[in-house]
Amino acid sequence: MPPELRGDHDYSTFGLGELLFFEPYTQAEFEEAIRFAESWGLTGHIRNRRYEALTMTLA
Repeated sequence: MPPELRGDHDYSTFGLGELLFFEPYTQAEFEEAIRFAESWGLTGHIRNRRYEALTMTLA
């Protein structure tokens, strides 16, 4: 974990990173999150980077 991202959180209780968002998560937001992860070298475990494959719209 880069020192700049360390804080008062107990990361040992965190899961693998799967999140469910029940609000719009735009492709631009997704791409920004990927760029952030890339800038910190945190993309080693990303299996799929396609927005269309990782999101769904619920009616």
